[in-house]
Amino acid sequence: MKILSLGGANLIYLALKLYEYEVVRDSDDHITHFLMIEEPEAHIHTHIQKTLFENFNFKNTQVFVSTHSTQISSVSKVSSMNILSRKQTKTEVYLPSNKLERNHIQCIERYLDAVRSDILFAKSVILVEGDAELILIPALVKSTLGVSLDEMGISLIKMDGTVFKHISDLFHKERIRSYCAILTDLDEAFVTETNDTFATDDFVKSQMNADKSGKERKEALDMYIDENPYVKAFYAQNTFETELVKFDLNSELFTKVMDSNYKKGKHLNSAKSEIKDKDLCVRYNRALKFAKKIGKGWLATQMVEHTHVDNLVPDYILQAIKFSLSGRNLDDIYFKVMEFNLELMEAEEKAAVDKEDSFESKLTVYKSFYDDTFVRFVEI
Repeated sequence: MKILSLGGANLIYLALKLYEYEVVRDSDDHITHFLMIEEPEAHIHTHIQKTLFENFNFKNTQVFVSTHSTQISSVSKVSSMNILSRKQTKTEVYLPSNKLERNHIQCIERYLDAVRSDILFAKSVILVEGDAELILIPALVKSTLGVSLDEMGISLIKMDGTVFKHISDLFHKERIRSYCAILTDLDEAFVTETNDTFATDDFVKSQMNADKSGKERKEALDMYIDENPYVKAFYAQNTFETELVKFDLNSELFTKVMDSNYKKGKHLNSAKSEIKDKDLCVRYNRALKFAKKIGKGWLATQMVEHTHVDNLVPDYILQAIKFSLSGRNLDDIYFKVMEFNLELMEAEEKAAVDKEDSFESKLTVYKSFYDDTFVRFVEI
């Protein structure tokens, strides 16, 4: 006995309906026809979704397809899309290719794969440079705030580099009127003079070169997006890793991973000591050295299992999240985050906060006990 899957049944049904349409079309003499297909992706394998869409070509027919599928959108043309975005009291229609030059549109279409095309469905977007941010930021946000980026309606999109211009152009008053934050590294030099430990002439020279390049990138990017209220860039002073290790409460993210990547002995003890050193330059050097040793993406992957509520999310990331939520009522998010943190408080502290009526008064009492990611997220 052969069992037919729901996806297979849907595919057979769709094939029969398309055949029926062709018969109807060929039986009349109209100049053109319209074919409307609603969400053809239901229960159908991703490869078949793409193949199916690519073969929606019919003689004398205008085809309309409604979909939430990133697979279908990844193989469709941005120039052929209309996006429906539900706001609080209305639905807006966007044409993402509106007033963009053809070669510019083609660059965007080539770049949007099945992952990045999530941009087209997101309420808000944050663009990041690479794997480290893509892997660790969602885990840090969930662990410290108790609310995921998905729950906030924010899509985190990896750009595999620092070229944000083409994709950020999709967010504009003439195209997609949703907010897009850019997270990128400024690569500011944290050492400008040689020392007796790690800062050799070559090290200082590389730091200064990176500093110069970072300033030039920032100036160019800020100028490019200056008049676009839907896009804003936020910068790590040096890199994502140095922004993390800046806070004492984040040191365990590094030391826990060091335990499984260094042999026990003087070298491990020295590395752990440096990651907690009072001199931030020493911390930064060790964090970057360690990230280079095992790879930034792999470091972030191993850090995920060690994230906890006491971690501090760097300010530039919190600012990017708040910007991406512009124009939206944040009350539900704030209350959910407060409930999450209250459950982790000591009984006496929790009782003191619960006595208050308004969110503002609760937050004031909460702040008398903690200055954590939650407080900084609300006030930043």
